[in-house]
Order: sequence, then C-alpha cells, then structure tokens
Amino acid sequence: RKLFTNPTNTIAMLRNERAALVAIGQQAVVAPIERSMLIAALDAAAGREKPAKQEPPTLLAKKEKEKLGVMELGLKEGEKEVGDLVVYALLDTEGLLPWYQKLPEAGQKAFRAVWRGGKYASGQATESEWEVGKIIFDHANRDISLAFAKAYAEHPEEMGEFAGVARQTYVVSGGEYASNGELMPAGPGGGNFTWGEMFGWLDSIDEENKMSDYNLDDTKYQAALNGIGIVMAIANNSDKQTKFSYYVSRPLQMDFAGKFASHNFVVTDAEYLGDPNALVHSFGVTANGKLGRVDENSTGFSEGTHQDDIDAWKSLLTGTDPKIHALQIPALSDSVRHYAFSVIADQDYATSAGAFGANSNSAAHAIVYAASCQHLAPPDGERTSPGYKDYDEINFVIPVECK
Repeated sequence: RKLFTNPTNTIAMLRNERAALVAIGQQAVVAPIERSMLIAALDAAAGREKPAKQEPPTLLAKKEKEKLGVMELGLKEGEKEVGDLVVYALLDTEGLLPWYQKLPEAGQKAFRAVWRGGKYASGQATESEWEVGKIIFDHANRDISLAFAKAYAEHPEEMGEFAGVARQTYVVSGGEYASNGELMPAGPGGGNFTWGEMFGWLDSIDEENKMSDYNLDDTKYQAALNGIGIVMAIANNSDKQTKFSYYVSRPLQMDFAGKFASHNFVVTDAEYLGDPNALVHSFGVTANGKLGRVDENSTGFSEGTHQDDIDAWKSLLTGTDPKIHALQIPALSDSVRHYAFSVIADQDYATSAGAFGANSNSAAHAIVYAASCQHLAPPDGERTSPGYKDYDEINFVIPVECK
C-alpha cells in the first residue's frame, strides 16, 4: 500500500527511470561514458525534483537510490574498468550484445582486453588472452568467434598458442596491415580467417621451409595444428558427443629409424586423451602380405604392433613419453570408427609405400581424411611419416564423400 500512497509521484519515478536509461544509451553513442558524465545524465533524466508537498520516499524511490549507489560504486574514477551496465549499453549500440552474452566468461574477458582499445578490460590481460581476444574481436557476431571462445575456455594453453599463429593467415586471405605491422580488419567482425586458408598456409610454409620467416618453430607449428583440431571439433558441434577420435603418432619400434620416422594410427570412442577404454585401430602387414588391420593375434612383421599402439596411446594420459603425439580429429567418432573398420585390405604392404604399395601411415591418414574431409598434417613432431601422402591408395567399403 505504501507504494501507492502517491500514485502521481510513483508514475513520475517510473517515467524518469526509463528516461535515465535512454540517456545512458544516447551518451554511449557519443563517447565512452565517464563517471561524472554518467551521473549527470542520470540526474538530468531522473529530474530529482521534489514534489510541492514532500511525501515519504516510496519503495520504488528507495530501490532507485540503491541501484544508483551500486552503479556509482562500479564506476571507478581514473580506472578503465566500468560496471557491466555501461559495457552492455555500449555493446548494445554496436549490435554486439546478444552475441557477447553467448561467449563463455573466458571469451568475454579476452574480447574486452581488445575491444575499444582495452578501455573496458576486465583486469590485466595475459598474452594469450590478448591474442585470442584479437581473433574474437575480428570475427565478432560470427559463429567462428563463438567456436574460438569456447575452445579457449576449454583449452586455454593450446588455443593461446594457436591464436598467435592463426592471425598470420589473414594476409593470405586478403587483410591490410597498419604501419606497425599489426593487421587491422574493418572493425569488429571485419576479420577474414578461413580454415582452408589456414591449412594451405601452414602446408606451404612447411614445404618451403619458411617457418622461421613467421617466427615459428616445430613446437609452435604443432601447436597450431593441435589448435585447428580443437576448434574445428567444436565448430563441427562435436561438443554434442561424449566420445572423440584422435590421430596418434609414435616412433617406429626400431632403434635407428625410430629417431626420425613415425608409425601412425587412429583411436576412436575416447572420452579423453589416453582413455584406456578407447578403441585403438592398428594397421600393418596381414597374413597374405597386404596392408590391413592388425591386432594382438597378428604374427610376423606386425607382431606386437597393436600392443605398442595401445601402450603409446595410454601414455598420453600422463604425458610421460614426450615422443608420443596426438591430434583430435575434427569429425564424429562414429564416422572415424566406421571408416577404420571399412578399410579394404587390397594393397601390397610396403615399408616405404609409394610405388611399392601402402603402409600403416597411409591407412591412418586415409581414415582421418575420409571422416573429416581435411588434410590434417600427421602429429609426428620432429619426425616424418613416410607413406602418409599415399593415403589415396587406400580403398573403403564405405564411399568417401569428400570433394
């Protein structure tokens, strides 16, 4: 009943509150809101006139005073950090608010480290937050930025490394650079990053031995490839599945050759890296000399291959063997498993593959390509993977639908 002691005054307060919010929006269009300017706008909009006959403050008036008090506490003079109300008002004027609210907390923080020159950054940004924030900013209001942000929230270390490398591919797809060498897209959402360009760029600088030109070493190059796998898996909605697949590389089980050559295989139905309950798919020499699936019962040249693959996979759980590398395959685990089981054993096995036949690396890469339609570079670290480029020699029972 107190609320309606003076209906005229109460209605005036409601109207003034709406006018105050309009004033915030109008001020936000002109320039970033400073503390004093914001309070002045609120005062002007709310009027602050007392009625001719002073009435006891209504419940609504008390709430308005409390709200303004909280707002003023959130606006610290001389600091870049402002209350969420002001940030939301500014984002709304730019048409970014609905998109921003979909970002995970880590993505929001990275975005604010870059947005409007970092004026509204939420604390001191780390180098990885800055790099990831640039990509999110450059692709604001687009699904690819949401995928980046989600990947960063779940895999901050890997995506931090990936972001710094990924931005260099913009020049491939047509970006413009400022005098300080920093790429300057056309405002928020003006970036032009594409997955195809990223793959092509990485392949070209690797083949042409130009990694040093872009301040890349093998570690950063591998980090970029791992980042692609992570973010593409999320972009392809693999977060809706509970099981994942991996492209895995270990040294050959030969003292000398194992120092520079890899044996690769695929793993499916894994809930996490090194999951002991996952399915390990091994390939090698079958009883008739053809390339095909091998298991714990295989004899001859490929005896023990399957167990070695299992041991290598399980070591990834603890990371105790730095020579074992893995890359998440950006495809549904079910699809990878289907292709793994449908490899036709009709090719002669040859250790070096090429004109002589195919090998386990050929089979592993063929499965990865068939399921993802992407040419992921083998995760072999500083080693090579002889035979992986002969993936097109592998035939499947299930038709490959990649174009």
